[in-house]
Amino acid sequence: RKAEGVFRLSDRKQVDQKVQLLTPGDREDLLIAYRFLLNPAESLVVVVNADDQQRSLSLAHLADASSIQVLVDGEQVNLAGIPAAQQVGFRIQGTDLILQALTGVVLKIRL
Repeated sequence: RKAEGVFRLSDRKQVDQKVQLLTPGDREDLLIAYRFLLNPAESLVVVVNADDQQRSLSLAHLADASSIQVLVDGEQVNLAGIPAAQQVGFRIQGTDLILQALTGVVLKIRL
């Protein structure tokens, strides 16, 4: 949280400008995702699956990504990026993010 200023926004106007809810926001849904704009070419996507079953989410902007860096997965945090062979708890298929039950992921996406 300390590494990225977007997690320390001080007022509603900043939040409205830099944070986008990617899921419908249904109070009953146990999958939630947000996109935090770092700058015009870079964003963080935070997805949490609190459901007891695997869930998927279509992230259309993945198609435009020049790189996707995994900072947090189901077991670890690495601000330099988690190597692909060590990533657990999710997978990316095209523009779909598939998360195992009771897990979360943070992606840094560069356009």
